[in-house]
Amino acid sequence: MLDTASADPNGPDHITEKGKEQVVHASKKIQKEKVTTLYTSPFVRTRETANILAQELGISPDAIVVDERLRELGYGDFNGKQHKEVFAFRKANGYRYTDALPNGESYADARRRFAEFLYDIDSRHEDEHIIVVTHGIGFSTVLAILEGADDARAERIMATTPLELAHVLEFGFVPLPHNDTFDIDLHKPYIDEVEVTCPKCTARMKRTPEVMDVWFDSGAMPFAQDHYPFENKEWIDGQGYPAQYISEAIDQTRGWFYTLHAVGALMGKGRAFENVICLGHILDAKGKKMSKSIGNVVNPWEAIAKYGVDVIRFWMYSVNQPGDSKNFDEKTVDEVSKKVFTITRNVVKFYEMYKDEAPVSSLQSPVSKRVLDVWILTRLNELVADVTQGLETYHVFEPTRAIRDFVQDLSTWYIRRSRERFKSENVEDREQALATTHHVLKTLAQILAPFAPFFAEEIYTSIGGELESVHLETWPKADTGIFGHESKKEKEIVKNMQKTRDVASRALEARMTAGVKVRQPLASLTLRGGNLTLQKFPELVALISDEVNVKEVFFKEDAGWDVELDTVVTPELQKEGSVRDLMRAIQDFRKTVGLTASDAPALSVVTNEDGKKLIEEYKEALMKTTNLTDLSVSIGDTGEESYIFNIH
Repeated sequence: MLDTASADPNGPDHITEKGKEQVVHASKKIQKEKVTTLYTSPFVRTRETANILAQELGISPDAIVVDERLRELGYGDFNGKQHKEVFAFRKANGYRYTDALPNGESYADARRRFAEFLYDIDSRHEDEHIIVVTHGIGFSTVLAILEGADDARAERIMATTPLELAHVLEFGFVPLPHNDTFDIDLHKPYIDEVEVTCPKCTARMKRTPEVMDVWFDSGAMPFAQDHYPFENKEWIDGQGYPAQYISEAIDQTRGWFYTLHAVGALMGKGRAFENVICLGHILDAKGKKMSKSIGNVVNPWEAIAKYGVDVIRFWMYSVNQPGDSKNFDEKTVDEVSKKVFTITRNVVKFYEMYKDEAPVSSLQSPVSKRVLDVWILTRLNELVADVTQGLETYHVFEPTRAIRDFVQDLSTWYIRRSRERFKSENVEDREQALATTHHVLKTLAQILAPFAPFFAEEIYTSIGGELESVHLETWPKADTGIFGHESKKEKEIVKNMQKTRDVASRALEARMTAGVKVRQPLASLTLRGGNLTLQKFPELVALISDEVNVKEVFFKEDAGWDVELDTVVTPELQKEGSVRDLMRAIQDFRKTVGLTASDAPALSVVTNEDGKKLIEEYKEALMKTTNLTDLSVSIGDTGEESYIFNIH
């Protein structure tokens, strides 16, 4: 092999003496073959090789045919330069199999002209032995041509094909149905060119030109898959037809969906399926069809690697109805990840911090009559009923939206308003909160299983599910009601809880308008109008008081704003607000140094004189709330900070 990249057939490169010896040696491998024709590249060295072979094999020089298609790779601007320069240029510029050298050829171009040569001479040399003398590029492409490989496959074959000097490659050539680029193509019209020999009569066989509607095969699937009527006739005539459910993309409306029914009608059996989920296409974020040429294609593996397969799956279920096109906007996927998966994981982690505070037996079935527990269990019953009904009627959008809303209720209201109960000294209240949360998370895992199977397994395992897998659990059923068969009381609690949250939301908006932060206690909140019904429920009033951070909640039947917040901050209230700020600062410090909720360290605080008085006055409350075994305070320089904390 010459080190020069030469594409000039009339160049001065002759076969070397060593090359002549190698050709003579190679000729001995094919001396027994009856060669009729010898084809060669027009290059000087290949023509010289062909003459040596003809002499050694006793072939007439008239049997040598020079064919321009067997030439070396067209090196273009690199003609006459070193091969290493060519390879360096291709590597530096990221050249692939289909990229042509400047003013030259690509490997794909060379493969196609060699393929054209082989198919051409095959038609003229049936059942003959011929010799082809060519260059390394021929050996690099011929295996792909024999396979009918496309460019991508041909590139892989070339990369793994070793090249040897004076190498003899013997092969039988079988023409394949191919397209214009010589890739194998079994469709019409290319398949019509194929002829095979009948193994019985040796006559030539070709494809029958008449073609029935190709959709007939897929339409006949319900019968053909069971070899009906030759086998399984009783099954098809009984329960095997029609199918309960089918799912395909919207383009199958006049394809598979139609032909299944059409064939079923022709068979006298009517509709082929009872339920269908028709899927819309996935578009880019702007609603355009994804296209490589436009550059708006989303790599599904990259999205799955970033968010997880369950997040992508849940997004598809919940973004819109199945049949609607889905604009793949990563912001909406991230929103699903955070509002469903991240929030649920946070609830699970919170439960795990305190689950050992209750005996396992108490976690099996919640029996609490606390309004928050009854409310979340009632919401859970609603969720089970809604999701069950949705799945039984082959609806997936409504159930996933219901799950999303429930997760929000669970985290932002139930867990947040029950947070202190998990570390309460009231054993019964603490165990009721834990049992309720355990039951809710277990049921939620079961409900999530069809939509997010891996995430459901994660939840179930984390909370200590009784079985090996959540997918071995029985599907949950909606209870008849916490208080018996009549569910009026539960419905009333759900209705009033929503009113409670609405009132708290409007009161917090009033705080924001007045510029008073939530940790600053206020004296009172006055409720009027339709909110008066809440005064019958002390637990709900207590929730409002805690959420809005007011000392008292009053109800008045006179006219006025339905929610009126007293925003006057007295010195005493200001002091309580400062204590709340200090508690938050200590909790943040605990997180910063990596303490868990169960860790109970001793804390020393450096502050000013006012801070020292505040800590000494509220020391017991501070230690209890922030789980400290000791709290000491000293006066010192804290710079721009109000407090400096140290763990002992």
